[in-house]
Amino acid sequence: MAKNEKTDNMETVSKGNSEVEEIARKFEERLNSRIVITMDVRKRFLLHFRGVAKELNSYRNKVPVTEINKFRILVEKDKDAFGLFVALGFRDKKKVMLTVLDKAIEVCSDINAKQFHYRDFNFDYTVLEPSLPFLRSPIVSSSFAILLFYVVSPIVFCFLDIEGVCPKDGSTGHALVSALYFASTTMSTVGYGDLTVFNIEGDPTPWTILLGTVYMIVAVCVGATALSAGFNNAFTPFITLSQTICDKFQVGKDEHELLYKRIKRVKRVKMLGILMQFVTLNVIGILLSQFCFFMSGNDNKWNWMTTLYWAVQTTTTIGYGDLPMNDEMRWFQIFYLVISTFLVGDAIGKFADLEDEIQHIRLVWAYERREVSRAMIEQFQAYEHDGKIDQYEFVVASLLSLNKISSKDVNPIMKKFRKLAGVDNEIGIEDIDEMEEDIEDMDDMHSVY
Repeated sequence: MAKNEKTDNMETVSKGNSEVEEIARKFEERLNSRIVITMDVRKRFLLHFRGVAKELNSYRNKVPVTEINKFRILVEKDKDAFGLFVALGFRDKKKVMLTVLDKAIEVCSDINAKQFHYRDFNFDYTVLEPSLPFLRSPIVSSSFAILLFYVVSPIVFCFLDIEGVCPKDGSTGHALVSALYFASTTMSTVGYGDLTVFNIEGDPTPWTILLGTVYMIVAVCVGATALSAGFNNAFTPFITLSQTICDKFQVGKDEHELLYKRIKRVKRVKMLGILMQFVTLNVIGILLSQFCFFMSGNDNKWNWMTTLYWAVQTTTTIGYGDLPMNDEMRWFQIFYLVISTFLVGDAIGKFADLEDEIQHIRLVWAYERREVSRAMIEQFQAYEHDGKIDQYEFVVASLLSLNKISSKDVNPIMKKFRKLAGVDNEIGIEDIDEMEEDIEDMDDMHSVY
C-alpha cells in the first residue's frame, strides 16, 4: 500500500469512518436502493444474457458489457404498458427493464468493467415483488388468502354433502355458519370435535376421509403463513403496548446496574406483557360470549366459570369440545378463534424465547464492559500473534463473542475466499483485468473461425 493511501486511511479512521464501517455502509446503501422487479422481468433478463453467453461460448455468468446496450435497444422496441393496467398498480415491464439495464450500464461504467456479470448484478441490484398489486402488501395478501379459504370451505363441504360439516337438517344459514365455524376450528387448530367429516350416519367413504386429511393440511398452512404474516405486519397492539411498558421501565435506569438486576427487570417486564396479552384476550372472549348468549335468548347459558373454562381451552388451542355451541356462539367463534389463538400463541412463544433473550443480555453486558487486556488480545488476534488486533480481527471476534456468527458461518466464507484468491491469498483488480483480456482473446479467436 502506498504511503498516501495509508495516510488517507488513517485520516478516515480518525474521523470515525473506518474501512469496516465503510463496507457496512456501502452494503446497506446498495440493499436499500435495489430496483423492484417482477418475476417476468427477472426471467427475461437472465434468459437473454444466458443465451448470449452460450452463443459466445463464454462463461455462463458473464458477457461483454457491449451486450447491455444491444439488449437495451431491443427492449426500447417493446410496446408500452396499457395505461389502465399501470393505473391499477401493475408494473410497466418495459420501463422496469430499461431501469435495470440503465443501472447495469452505470455500475459497469463506474468500475470500468469489460465483462458484465449479469447473475451477480441480478442478485445485488434487484429485488422481487409479486406481479399482482394486491399481493405486494402482507396485510392484503394475508386477508385475500384467508378470505379465499373461508369462501372455498363451505362450497366444498356443502357441495359434496358432508353432513358432519354442512348439516342438511336446518336452514341454509345454519349450514353456512357450521361450515365457516368448522373452517375456523381447523385453521386455528382448536378442533372442538363437534363438527367433523366423521359425524355422519354410517361410515365415511375413503374419499371423505382423504378430503378431511387434505383440508387439515391446507388449513394449517394458511394459518401458519397468511395469519402470521398479516398479524406480524399489522395487528400487534399487545406487542406495541409491551414495548411501551419496557421503555417506561428503562427510563432512568442505572447505566452501571448489576447484571442480575437487569435480568430481573427484563423478566418482570416481559412476563407482565405476556400475562397482559393472555388475560386481555381471554377476558374479551368471556365478555363477548356472554353477550352472544344474552342476544340469543337461549336458556342454556353458561355461567362465568364455565365461560372462563371455555375461553382458556380455546385460546390455548386445547379445545376439548365438551361444551355445546349454538349458532350465535359459532358466528362469534368464526372470528375469535383465529385472532385469539394466534395472539395467545404469540405470547406463549415470547415466554419460550425469554431464556434466549436473557442469554443475549448476558453476552452484551459482558461485551460492553470488556477492556483491553492480554487475554482479550490473545483471544481476538489471529495466527500471527503479533500482539495487535486490527479492525477486521476485532469485528470478526466481536461477532463470534456475541453469538452473531459461528465457525460454521465463517468457514464457507473463507472457503469461497480461498477459491477466488488462489495462491496469492488475496483478490486484486489485476487478476480481473488479466482474466477479461483472456476472455476477449478467446472471443476474437472464435469470431475469426
